[in-house]
Amino acid sequence: MAVIRCGDRVFEDIQAVIFDKDGTLADSRDYLIAQAQKRIVCLESHLAEILSPDAMEQLTDRLFQAWGVAETQIHPAGLMAVGSRRDNEIATAGYVAELGLAWVEALTIVQTAFQSASQLFPRKDLLTPIVAQGSTYLAALHSHGLYLGLLSADSTANVEAFVNTYGLAPYVSLAMGAQVGLSKPDPQLLHQACAAIDVSPAQTLVIGDSAADIELARRAGAAGAIGVWGAWGHPFTIPKADVMVESLAEITVLSARE
Repeated sequence: MAVIRCGDRVFEDIQAVIFDKDGTLADSRDYLIAQAQKRIVCLESHLAEILSPDAMEQLTDRLFQAWGVAETQIHPAGLMAVGSRRDNEIATAGYVAELGLAWVEALTIVQTAFQSASQLFPRKDLLTPIVAQGSTYLAALHSHGLYLGLLSADSTANVEAFVNTYGLAPYVSLAMGAQVGLSKPDPQLLHQACAAIDVSPAQTLVIGDSAADIELARRAGAAGAIGVWGAWGHPFTIPKADVMVESLAEITVLSARE
């Protein structure tokens, strides 16, 4: 058990800390922008026969707005940043269906385009570097006897690759991605994560960069919900977060015991 301080808040009897990945432990900004651009290119190849260049440009503008993407910026609370791939597929298919396509056809086009775009980035882990001092911080938490886990909207395969690439396996007890039929902030995700490492949500801190992470923690009865903004390069506030910090280093262990 540990006593953890973050800002003016103190969390007692903490046994585990569950982190989001993208935007929390990983700097994903450049990758997400590049992925959004490639998705547009792949969509365009499927829609070229039914859309004029001007119409495709208009669709691109609408999709970028829906995804929370600008030319060189991405909104930390936008769909690309916090949504699962399935979330993005469904939302995008809605825009494509507005062109007059049947829903199944629109969804198939989007899924095929997204898959083609993903194949252009075979190693996401190499394009989403760990935040500065991230591994050092996890090692320090682990040294206090805390269980550590990653719970992400990304695929489990990508979460595991990130853990292995950046040498986090000695510290991380759980690397969990999106589950079929479940997405943040469904509390079942945190319940499953805690069950996998045999801890109680009531003794678990959740650290993330989005409202979905914070709401997940609250719905699941976690001990606390901490928001972190440093990986996005500019400060922002997440409603309902117990506290907001720039760096993980601002979350410190005051004491720990068996």
